[in-house]
Amino acid sequence: MRKTIIAVVAAVIVIVIAGAVLWRVFNPGPMAFAGGTPIAPSDYHAADPTGVPADLKSADVVKRGEYLARAADCMVCHTGPGGEQYAGGLAIRLPFGTLYSTNITPDKATGIGDYSDADFLNAVQRGIRRDGTRLYPRCRIRLTPT
Repeated sequence: MRKTIIAVVAAVIVIVIAGAVLWRVFNPGPMAFAGGTPIAPSDYHAADPTGVPADLKSADVVKRGEYLARAADCMVCHTGPGGEQYAGGLAIRLPFGTLYSTNITPDKATGIGDYSDADFLNAVQRGIRRDGTRLYPRCRIRLTPT
């Protein structure tokens, strides 16, 4: 009986180790979602924390933007059902209401084609559009002493 238990435990350990090895060998890795060449930590140099692959360092702004949009998976939220890619319109239901994703195409009239880098960062980091209005309502929670 004791030999059987030891054999079963040993078999389980071997299976777990084999599974871990197979996972390590065949797992695509955390950066595989964007497609293309994964970014290796060794690609980060000096004061450039962007992680842009070396072959895109001197690429034009459109190529770099395409890479960043794919890496950040922007299309998931900025493409409505059956709509044009990045044109917005996806309904995102939240406890306080429904938000609709914005148009981030390069169209100058309806998208972000005229946005500067600062305009884009303001939109992404602070939720402020180029014209100064908010992209979504800002909730303020007031705590009152009890």
